[in-house]
Amino acid sequence: MEKLIVEKNIDGILITNYYNIRYLSNFTGSNSLLLITKNRRYFFTDFRYYGQAYKEIEKGKYKIIESSGNFINDLIPILKKENIKYIGIESLDLTVSRLNLFKENIKNVEFVSLLNEIKLMRMVKTDKEIENIKQAVKIADDSFTEILNYVEDGITEKELAYNLEYIMRKKGADDRSFDTIIASGSNSAMPHAKPTNKIIERNKFILFDFGAYYNGYVSDITRTIFFGNDIDKEHE
Repeated sequence: MEKLIVEKNIDGILITNYYNIRYLSNFTGSNSLLLITKNRRYFFTDFRYYGQAYKEIEKGKYKIIESSGNFINDLIPILKKENIKYIGIESLDLTVSRLNLFKENIKNVEFVSLLNEIKLMRMVKTDKEIENIKQAVKIADDSFTEILNYVEDGITEKELAYNLEYIMRKKGADDRSFDTIIASGSNSAMPHAKPTNKIIERNKFILFDFGAYYNGYVSDITRTIFFGNDIDKEHE
């Protein structure tokens, strides 16, 4: 990040995207902000996550600041102290309303748009990241094998979806990576169908589209099965 600051000829970068904050700090809470300057890194969060931040963030990597409840008020004295004149922002993620708040309250600082620079930096995965991705895939793949045992007469799409998500959690997933799709019969023709109370019918196709969220990384698996024996009729 410090190299990016030099390349862009700016004095620092504000990180507001949840996933980038986790990537850069290892913090898993939901309310935080990073300020990275040429000389120091700052991490802001409120009192609810202050203790969590100390547990999750590598000691000495960031100066952890307990926010007063207003990140902007906390930022201003540090921006002055660090003599920040030009600061990079994640323009593809930062909302217009939040950017306007920054501009209205933080004077004598120019906000510089950063587009895909951080995402491009993240494209090169470390060995640990690759391990996390592989584990997310394994959890989802193993869960699919197990959920096939639940496909039976009388079960609904929603029940299958709930059971699949439970199995993934049981196998170590932190969460699902997106809303699980279980679609049967005519519903399976819709790529983004939502699970319904429809009972799974025999001799129909069932679409599974799901993934596991593990340690900050996700998997995405799509599988289609046929429930029954008379597949020729369904082909017609």
